[in-house]
Amino acid sequence: MPLWKPTDISAVKYLSAAGVPENTPETNLWLKPEDIVGADWKDSSTKEYTASHASAPSKSTTLKNKKTGLNFNGDKALTVGPSGAATGPMDVGTDGYYVGAFVKHIDHDATQVICCNDSSGARFELRFSSAERIVAALYQNDTATGATTLANNTYYWVSSYRDGSNAYAGFDDTRQDGSDTDSTDDISKTAAFHIGARSGSTLNFQSDIFEVLVIHQTPNLDDIKRIEGYASHKFDNEGNLGASHEYKYGPPTSCHCVSEQTLSTSVLSSNLRNPAELSENLNIYDERR
Repeated sequence: MPLWKPTDISAVKYLSAAGVPENTPETNLWLKPEDIVGADWKDSSTKEYTASHASAPSKSTTLKNKKTGLNFNGDKALTVGPSGAATGPMDVGTDGYYVGAFVKHIDHDATQVICCNDSSGARFELRFSSAERIVAALYQNDTATGATTLANNTYYWVSSYRDGSNAYAGFDDTRQDGSDTDSTDDISKTAAFHIGARSGSTLNFQSDIFEVLVIHQTPNLDDIKRIEGYASHKFDNEGNLGASHEYKYGPPTSCHCVSEQTLSTSVLSSNLRNPAELSENLNIYDERR
């Protein structure tokens, strides 16, 4: 069975409780270790953004599950997206989003910006605080910060997402403190997306970043679990998943299978609000009858 990947999220239609299609999430940026060539990082989403740099990060000196990342040593950064009036990966306005990154956490006494959408009126950030806590999602300087202090020299999938009027930030499958009550602020449509730094400041990242993912609209909780399972197994980091996580003992897959049965439908899709239910009627011929 093929393994699930982040771009698979664009191929599904979410259904509301009444069976009405809702907005479909779309992968708008996917930077993965397989696409690092020198200091360049190719976008594997359909947007095909270019990550440019004024001072290039170097490849990580250590591997995670035989995969390399990029090392940001405090004065390096990548910029993805527009200049002028063009739109960038975090062009979400007041809508939902999901942003995640697989990083190596190194203890520091200063704030560390993993990635951000830098602009003069609305800004998104995914960062470590100076107290070694993940994560702050910043909107107009309002913060929602996780309560758990992270371990030094340890790898994490860190994320933030906005669902309706609430924004959440956390790591792996652990949702951190509550929500940002001012989370519906507009996230600028014309600002570039920075990786490893906040533009024009000293709040730069000082460790390794292996993968970055930006999704427009809010994935449902099933797909959020798939993202966590995908990243954790890819980097041999499933030990950070909770014991009851759906993908604790195996990565998510992307096909529907019915053992020893012939299916008359040419396309099967599941209702992702209840993955056990298929949204098409089946005509199954059981050869063992």
